[in-house]
Amino acid sequence: MDEFFHIAAGWRIRPTTPEDYRAIVRVFLDCMPDFPWRNSPRQELMGMENALLSCESYVATEEDAGIVGFIIVDHIF
Repeated sequence: MDEFFHIAAGWRIRPTTPEDYRAIVRVFLDCMPDFPWRNSPRQELMGMENALLSCESYVATEEDAGIVGFIIVDHIF
């Protein structure tokens, strides 16, 4: 997938790079309080790291804010 963008809205969606990991972790941990049924942050981070290494993933970025979201796609058939 190539990069998707919306010039007027100021966001872009692009494939994840290894340099994105810290920002992905920040977004993930910022959202954890909104999902109280999840496991501990440490357990969830381990699962997310495994998924990032083995699945297709993308980040949503905004020019001034950097990475504001991500998605991990697991193609199980």
